[in-house]
Amino acid sequence: MEDGACVMAYSEALRGFISHLRKEQKISQKALAEAIGIARGTYIAWETGETKDLKVPLMVRALQFFGVPLERLEAIGEAETEDEGRQIADDWLKMPPDERAQAERIRTKFRAIVEIGEQDPERLEQVIERLRADARGDPAILDMVLAYMDGRRTLRG
Repeated sequence: MEDGACVMAYSEALRGFISHLRKEQKISQKALAEAIGIARGTYIAWETGETKDLKVPLMVRALQFFGVPLERLEAIGEAETEDEGRQIADDWLKMPPDERAQAERIRTKFRAIVEIGEQDPERLEQVIERLRADARGDPAILDMVLAYMDGRRTLRG
């Protein structure tokens, strides 16, 4: 599969995931577009497939809007179609509260690790070394960290 095809497949699954969450939670396209900081027409063009382009910070904001941890991107990234994306969204919506709470705890720990650098540079060096070691085994970890950081920067203004 060509690189462009991988990106397109990911976009299709992500489109299915986000649009299904939006519809199931009865959120208008306009409300979601405003929440992630884009024009309604831009969002509609993405949701209908007229455009394939949705930047990482916007994707992160959409997930945060729905309370979905970034870790779910791994499952979405493994899917290829909009239908598979919708199924992953259904699975998320049906997830028991204790499992969602666990996902939130993981997200909170991740956020705390990123904030360490502002308060404790030595500890940040330890985190970076662990991140390097973990990324050797699973390079997708770096993608998740970068997506989180991009979203964080965007939200800060």
